[in-house]
Amino acid sequence: MASEAKGRRRVVITGLGAVSAWGWGVALLREGLRSGRTAIGPFQRFDHTRHRTHVAGEVPAGPPPRFARGPRWPRLSLADRFAVFAAREALAQAGLEGPLDERLAGVFFASSTGGMLESERYFTELVRPGARPPLALMSSQQINGPGDAVARDLRVTGPVQTLSSACASGALALEAALAAIRAGEVDLALAGGSDSLCEITYSGFNALRAVDEAPCRPFREGRAGMSIGEGAGVLILESLEHARARGATPLAELRGSGASCDASHVTAPHPEGAGAALALARAFAD
Repeated sequence: MASEAKGRRRVVITGLGAVSAWGWGVALLREGLRSGRTAIGPFQRFDHTRHRTHVAGEVPAGPPPRFARGPRWPRLSLADRFAVFAAREALAQAGLEGPLDERLAGVFFASSTGGMLESERYFTELVRPGARPPLALMSSQQINGPGDAVARDLRVTGPVQTLSSACASGALALEAALAAIRAGEVDLALAGGSDSLCEITYSGFNALRAVDEAPCRPFREGRAGMSIGEGAGVLILESLEHARARGATPLAELRGSGASCDASHVTAPHPEGAGAALALARAFAD
């Protein structure tokens, strides 16, 4: 195989975890996709009356009580909670248990806004006369919050990286994890991303007029834009040798990756798809 011919470690996926607008867990995501029903609609995360659009993919209340455990859980931002839940679910499917401090493991996580939702709530309250909002709302405002929360929850002592490149962030997190395993820096990686709905994102895409007033319909001729949502996704990546040594069953193999930049327009893709084509070509070559 190509990876073996290049003398590189093969990398496999052994666990999946997800939080989506259909609910907490991969099973609900799978059921929602198969049902054909949309999970995008009116939402309550914040006041959006002043915006042009009024729909989003909002995660329902949760998670299952058995997951909301640990002394840090009440202090986690919503994006952190999504991340920790998805990481725990992925780890369980992979047949692994935390803590991971005795394994050569790393966390490679993506986020665009981290705990921005909680920061917005803090400053919204702060400007009210006499208000003294709790500083705890600001404790996880950083973009690296979700990845840090996963590393702390599972006691990961290897590399912990945060990738933030808008819509490409999750794919770049997978690429970083793939490179780290191939290089022998880690045997096991939790790779994924997490974001919660927040006003800065919703306002920004409304200002760009990039969002549809109705739930997005990307495969219809009359499509009119995207929809904003929230959630998390985590994959457990391992070297094939590590997975075989512990008797794990690979779900898939991650064979290659490729990245590029259009260097064309701040929001629109290259009119001829040059950047996307280059990324695909690099992935196939890899």
